[in-house]
Amino acid sequence: MTRVLVVATSRKTRGGITSVVKAHETGEQWRRFHCHWVQTHRDGPMWPIKKIFS
Repeated sequence: MTRVLVVATSRKTRGGITSVVKAHETGEQWRRFHCHWVQTHRDGPMWPIKKIFS
């Protein structure tokens, strides 16, 4: 069984890469290749991370 790990921006991010991955997610190939989307980052402020490290 083939599996694909998709490393891309968050589903909540506004932009081209997210739109492309969402389009692929609705396709047959997403299920056939057992794709899994790992979200690397998102739009918005960095304050939650700054708070953790301060």
